[in-house]
Parts: sequence; structure tokens; C-alpha cells
Amino acid sequence: MDLSGFDGKYVYIRDRDGDTFSGIADYEGRDFLECEYGGSEDGIFIDDFLIYNSQIASIEEIEPQSKDG
Repeated sequence: MDLSGFDGKYVYIRDRDGDTFSGIADYEGRDFLECEYGGSEDGIFIDDFLIYNSQIASIEEIEPQSKDG
């Protein structure tokens, strides 16, 4: 799946284990992740969590939730 289009957008991700993540997506390509983390594919950071492409069951752009209510 092409994750690059989600870079900088607020997203909701469900991974293959059923865990969910939401926040601003920071896309990183395969070359960077291979060099820095030993990965062999691209992925998305949500805060400090790295989710590799193969771990993502679904991803969608959503509206940010208000902290006021």
C-alpha cells in the first residue's frame, strides 16, 4: 500500500494485531528505515510508534478529535 499520501495527515491505523493508533502521520521511506532501524519496507510514525507497511491492516485519514469534549 502507498503510505506516502498520508504524510502529515491525521490518521487512524489498525494494525494486524488489532491495536489502534491515531495522530499525525510521519511517513518514512524504506531507505531511511533500513539505515536507521534495519527495516526492509516503508512505514509511518505516530508519535514515537513506528508501524511498518506490512503491519498495517487499515489506515484512513480522519478529523482530529477535540480535547475539550
